[in-house]
Amino acid sequence: MYTDSNLVKRFVEETNVDCLEIAYGTVQGIYLKEPNLDLRRIRNIYEVTNVLLVMHRGSGVSEADYLEAIHNGIIKINYYIYSYVNVFENNLYLW
Repeated sequence: MYTDSNLVKRFVEETNVDCLEIAYGTVQGIYLKEPNLDLRRIRNIYEVTNVLLVMHRGSGVSEADYLEAIHNGIIKINYYIYSYVNVFENNLYLW
């Protein structure tokens, strides 16, 4: 399920949030295939809300998709799972 630009506009107006995570095709965990990101949705949501947009579940997204997402309105990218996997696959325990 992707974020609906009409509903998110109302949500932003009613809550006055400073930034917002939106759903446009990223998934939690390790991608088993190329993600199908709706990058135009980012631009549409940015245009109707004018709030800072956040990408969660950014691990495994290609560099080209990162750049396109940023170009369309993403200002913060959160990723973790691939770093976590790298630590354990390489026995880089931090404790």
